[in-house]
Amino acid sequence: MTQEYLLISDDLQLRRLCDDDVVDLYEITSSENVAKYMRFNAHQSIDETREMIAKYKNENGFAIIIDDAIAGVFAFTLDNEKEYSTSVFIKEEFWGRGYVSKVVEFMLKFASETLQAKKLFAYIVEGNIGSRKVVEKFNFNVDKILHFDDLDGGLFVYSKEL
Repeated sequence: MTQEYLLISDDLQLRRLCDDDVVDLYEITSSENVAKYMRFNAHQSIDETREMIAKYKNENGFAIIIDDAIAGVFAFTLDNEKEYSTSVFIKEEFWGRGYVSKVVEFMLKFASETLQAKKLFAYIVEGNIGSRKVVEKFNFNVDKILHFDDLDGGLFVYSKEL
């Protein structure tokens, strides 16, 4: 099966997630450091990653490809009509190198033009300063901060009208 790649730059592409991505994504999702900023615990089995891929494939899940290798995921989850939540995670080795900013910029256009989304949400834990800076750079606003007993700090709920 031929995959359609969405070119962002020479070294950065996106393509739809597929079942064959499970081994590469398990390497990322099993990282405690990646999981501490996400709405999932570090995966203990490859089956957990298979379930995540199945969920994201039914929505709008994309593999982030850096230098021809899977480096992470970007996904839209439909919340309400024309309103989507976003999720993004990448390998630690790519943190702080500007890749997530490039992906978010591209996906904002995709959300508006392809999904015809009216509003996007991003849920980011307080300690994930890098991701908070990215969404603030693209004019997402903090709607509220949620607090949970099992979460240090808060969960920032950002939104952006498109």
